Amino acid sequence: MNTTLGNKPYVRVYVNTDEILSAAEHYIRESAPEITVFEGAATSDPLPVERYTGSLKKAIEYFGASKLGRFRFVTKFTEVDSLLDARHNGHTRFRFSINTPHVIRKYEHDTPPGGRAHRSRP
Repeated sequence: MNTTLGNKPYVRVYVNTDEILSAAEHYIRESAPEITVFEGAATSDPLPVERYTGSLKKAIEYFGASKLGRFRFVTKFTEVDSLLDARHNGHTRFRFSINTPHVIRKYEHDTPPGGRAHRSRP
């Protein structure tokens, strides 16, 4: 497994979502009137644990309601159904990559090989 988190990576799930978003609000106020962008996938992909936590949708909707806060995350997973109705108001961007079966087998173990394509509404 290729990882920057050592030989035995682990999943970390934060349960203090309200505290984290409160701290984000503090940074947003400090930077006003500039827009502040927060990264939701700096060390791992948040989507695989979303079904257990709901934290990603909560963050998307939090920043969707924020005048000066924006949110972005990166994912390689296809299970986005729980996010399709999130009230993002255009304040969230996400990145993903599409690779060939060879690249997935060689470098991106356990990444979904394809599946349904999801298209978000503007």
